[in-house]
Amino acid sequence: MLKLLILALILLVMPVLFGIPFNEKSDLTVYRLIPCWCCGWTIMYAVSFFLGVTGILTGMSLDMLTVVWCACMLAVSAFSVFFLLRRREDLAGAFSFPRRYSLTEAAAFLMTAGHAIVTFLMMHVDDDDIAYVAAVTTSVDTNTLMKYDAVTGHLITDYAANDMNRLVSAPLFAFYAVVSKLTGIRPAALCHTFIPPVLTFLFFAAAACAGAELYREDRIKAGLFTCFVILASMFSYVSVYTAGTFLMIRSWQGKAQIAGFILPFLFYLFMRVLRKGKMGLPETVLVFTTLSAACLMSTMGALIAAMTAAVLSAVTAILLRKADVLLKCAACLLVPLASAVLYMKL
Repeated sequence: MLKLLILALILLVMPVLFGIPFNEKSDLTVYRLIPCWCCGWTIMYAVSFFLGVTGILTGMSLDMLTVVWCACMLAVSAFSVFFLLRRREDLAGAFSFPRRYSLTEAAAFLMTAGHAIVTFLMMHVDDDDIAYVAAVTTSVDTNTLMKYDAVTGHLITDYAANDMNRLVSAPLFAFYAVVSKLTGIRPAALCHTFIPPVLTFLFFAAAACAGAELYREDRIKAGLFTCFVILASMFSYVSVYTAGTFLMIRSWQGKAQIAGFILPFLFYLFMRVLRKGKMGLPETVLVFTTLSAACLMSTMGALIAAMTAAVLSAVTAILLRKADVLLKCAACLLVPLASAVLYMKL
């Protein structure tokens, strides 16, 4: 029970706390905590990316990375608490829930919950688990970060061998290893059983944010939009390479999280910029953390996210007639660029 409580603290409570300071009253849609939760995930993932890359390149042990990660999470939590004490109305607004929900919203929740149960009870095994489950297990059992090849078990002398360089530039395994270390849950069970249900809700929470922003005054349409996204994903198994296939059956992998979370959340952020008529500091920080989070998941996926952000920023700048949107987004694109350079140089 203690293991699950710690896991719930990391995956559910902390992201909400991290995200509240980056959402003003006008940004809290009818779903209240959902935008905060999604924002918090990007912040937690962004911090994990920078710490993971640093830990690997400096030869840090997993124990040390876990200590540093916890210290950073405490620092972000302290900032969030300090911020909320100064703006109590945001906390009250975030935790106030609407009394009624539409049938379409209820249907979206039930479909999401149904798939979350499926991912908890069943399991999909994929060859790409070498880059995730095997790498996590190797780190946990040896107390190292990318010292041993997850494919052969030998010491790594060349990151390019067996494509291990992609784990350095996109160290999602390091985040899972830290969570496994803190909770005591074995990597295979963590990645295949406990994290997928949470990610299912995260994916469609991002879609709900986009729908609520697109149909801000119409909750029926927002719920219907989310239902459509869920159904489109459910019926996309025409190939093993479709976005819906990735996010529905192997959500713990980085490519799936790019398709299921990062891309729809970028749409939400730039629609939010359009509504507000400017790209303020919260939106700039969130675009930065979202692209940094994409780098944790997948280097190739991070480039797709960067291209998506570039296109969305260009369209937004044209519609608002504000060039600063492009400039602020360009600064955020430096992180995916650095991740790509790191991948090619290793």
